[in-house]
Amino acid sequence: METIKTLASGIDIIGKRYHVCLLDGEGKHPRYYHGRVDTVFAQNKLIGYLSPSYSVLIVESALALILLSSLGERRVTIKEEDEHYRVWQKAGIARGDAMARFAALLLYEQLIAPKQLTEKEKRELLATEWERTLARVSRIERAHEIIGEIQGGNNAPALYDESLRLLQQAQDDPLAAEIAGPEYSTDPDDNSFLAKVVRALSKKR
Repeated sequence: METIKTLASGIDIIGKRYHVCLLDGEGKHPRYYHGRVDTVFAQNKLIGYLSPSYSVLIVESALALILLSSLGERRVTIKEEDEHYRVWQKAGIARGDAMARFAALLLYEQLIAPKQLTEKEKRELLATEWERTLARVSRIERAHEIIGEIQGGNNAPALYDESLRLLQQAQDDPLAAEIAGPEYSTDPDDNSFLAKVVRALSKKR
């Protein structure tokens, strides 16, 4: 399977200078660069830092529009000064390099989640879920058979053990809690086989 690198960067602007932070494909090892926002030379240099693969999160500004025009909307995320950057600042993130790194980390988290499954991974997931479904159906069918045997008068210890095992497996099944099953008596004076099974399982909880 081809490995796709997720390259994220963040930009803060203080006065007429930008602060950009570049993260590697694992969201680590930040690198920082600085420059003016109001000269063509510095703007092109910044675009060079971000090319060809970096996505960027940047505060709303004229520079943000330049990057949007150069890199495209798929690679540029613009956040409002008042609603985001100043809120982050009030939360304790210093403006400049620290804010640029914070923005880059936020973007990185957005880029890596949710993970897009490959066709092979989708098939494997479906196969696993199908196996679990078949096992669940098999347990339900066997449980019905046991109930029939019990109602027919079979009180064999092996049947008791098997019923406990099936009930425990159903309890461990994450979907079991979503499926409403029949309620059986837990009256201590009830000495029926089913009541014994239910009381034994209750002790395990």
